[in-house]
Amino acid sequence: MAVLSVATLLCLALSCQFFPVNCVIPLSSLIRIHNGLAEHVLTNSSSDPVSEQCLHALGDLFNDTTKLIPIVDSLGKVGAGILDGNTAWLGSFELCRNMTAMQYCYTQLYAVIPMGKKNTILPIEWGLCIVDECSSQDVANGMQLFINATLGFGKLIVDRGSVFCAQDPPKPYSAGFYFTVFLCCLLATLMLIGWCVDIFLRISARIKAGQPLITKTEVYNEDSNDDYTRLQDTPVVHFAALSQDTNFIQEFFLCFAFNRNIARVLDTSQPEKAIRCLHGLRVISMTWVILGHTFLWHMLVPMDNLATGSKVAQELTFQAISNAFFSVDTFFFLSGLLVVYLAMDTLEKTGGRLPWFKFYFHRYWRLTPTVAMAILVWMFILPWVGQGPMWFKMLPKPYCEKYWWSTLLYINNFYPDSLTEECLGWTWYLSNDWQFYVISPIILIPLYRSRKVGFIILSCILTASFIVTGTLIGVYDLNIIALGDTPDSLETGPNFTNSVYIKPYCRIAPYLVGMAMGYVLQRLRSKKLKVTVSPMVAAIGWCLATIVALSCVYGLYSTAHGHVLSTAENVIYGTFSRFAWSLTLSWVVFACRYGIGGAVEDFLSHSFWIPLSRLTFCAYLLHPMILDILVFAFATPLHFTINILSFHFVGVTVMSYGAALLLSMSVEYPCGNLEKLLERHLTCCRGKTQDTGSIQN
Repeated sequence: MAVLSVATLLCLALSCQFFPVNCVIPLSSLIRIHNGLAEHVLTNSSSDPVSEQCLHALGDLFNDTTKLIPIVDSLGKVGAGILDGNTAWLGSFELCRNMTAMQYCYTQLYAVIPMGKKNTILPIEWGLCIVDECSSQDVANGMQLFINATLGFGKLIVDRGSVFCAQDPPKPYSAGFYFTVFLCCLLATLMLIGWCVDIFLRISARIKAGQPLITKTEVYNEDSNDDYTRLQDTPVVHFAALSQDTNFIQEFFLCFAFNRNIARVLDTSQPEKAIRCLHGLRVISMTWVILGHTFLWHMLVPMDNLATGSKVAQELTFQAISNAFFSVDTFFFLSGLLVVYLAMDTLEKTGGRLPWFKFYFHRYWRLTPTVAMAILVWMFILPWVGQGPMWFKMLPKPYCEKYWWSTLLYINNFYPDSLTEECLGWTWYLSNDWQFYVISPIILIPLYRSRKVGFIILSCILTASFIVTGTLIGVYDLNIIALGDTPDSLETGPNFTNSVYIKPYCRIAPYLVGMAMGYVLQRLRSKKLKVTVSPMVAAIGWCLATIVALSCVYGLYSTAHGHVLSTAENVIYGTFSRFAWSLTLSWVVFACRYGIGGAVEDFLSHSFWIPLSRLTFCAYLLHPMILDILVFAFATPLHFTINILSFHFVGVTVMSYGAALLLSMSVEYPCGNLEKLLERHLTCCRGKTQDTGSIQN
């Protein structure tokens, strides 16, 4: 049977450790083994699980044994360091792909090893070189049939759903691919046209004014009164001053002008009321997110020293990486702070009335086009930018095809039920942040009208969050260590990630603390109160904040050395750690705002952070894709060290911000500009209508 031809290739891989000429079993003997196994299977099986074309192709291959030498050379072979976790034998992807009519197939098996009264499951990843005519199902069937015939049932199990054969192109060119490419070209064209229109208008204005065409300095006259846009965790989207002759079409193209938008990114000016340290906090938190994800993504690919890597992860200094999850709470805190700090000005100008449509539409429009573009890139561009033994394992994205709409509606932290089924799994944060924003007026308006009532409502919501979080952790006995959730546990039964980590009612505490802090800062600013803090109080505040922050980040150090948290410990830490972390952030912001931050204030408030701060949103959306391109294109198992992790982290950070700049310039900034353009023209139209009505009356 041709299935046994695949099995014989496995024998070749096991017997040829370095090069085919050093095979322990001669090729002639392997052919006899192949024929003997075929006779055995023919007498014990009534069906052939291999397709007809695969049958003929494998038969032709074994008729000429000289063809087997390069094939065997490319097969994955058992290497040294199995006890250190080297169970990934990937072979040579490039050598196999360079051979005519051959394809590389990535396979995953599970070895059942008796360990006392229990069995231990050892995952094995194997790279095979098979003829093109054989499908992934043919490979899976052939491997399992050989294993059953030689080792017996249950000794080694083939994961039939984890057999991936490389294709060229990696995926068929679909309508979605062509649409995404067209959209990218269209956006690039609009950016170029906008640039040309801007140059044309400036030259025309100088000619009319009788000014020279070339000056030493170009100065943009930006509207700096829109503090809400300027202070939000969004880019500045103000228009440069335009001449009276500018029409709507020209202004439309100027929305996409690359030179104007890049100038706004690099602008380091800030309004007087800005909380300058927020830019530094935002960029550092985004960098922390990338660092944590770099480590997590490295855990998704094979390592040749998994045991050694696990020991490194147990070190005290590594806790700052394994507990990088607090960086997300920093963003929740900042978002809540800015909502109150900025919206209070609007409420004061309108007498307590909130412009509801603008309040919600601005937020949704500011996020959604950029998220939609990220989904298109994830689904239709990313598959064609890399290749490797594990690349085709990463390609299937069935959940985006099913649940993309839940991501754009910001309900993907509830539907689908599991984080592993979300379209862009990391966008659960956006859903939480949007849901917090939607309910923020419940606290915001009472805070404006009555401080006491507002803080009572805030405290009630905070208490309810504590109760729900503690109850979920206690009733389901959840392990609050997010890294403790395996892919299997994420798909079945209650777990910390799906039940607590991504749910808004469990994550709202930092947002509420941020809202409270935003109210305090806004009232102190609006009443022009001079805040003075004694050196003793400042020192105590910094000491307490440092102790609490270190306790949050390093408090689980004992769990890395075998300590199992009790239910009470899980409940206490899982319920209050994020709240405690946000309290330390409150002190940092307060201290930096009122001149008791010292070196911390100087560092966080430096203008260097401002351009990077405007790119954090797009960097957040794109950095997991950069990590996919990096780790899933490895041709060999990763050798984990802190040095390698550090170099990968720096590279991913730089490339993420570079990609973020392109996404911001092509989608995020133009959409913000279009919103302001339409708002400005609608305001003008309403003004003209009112003037006409007055004349008629």
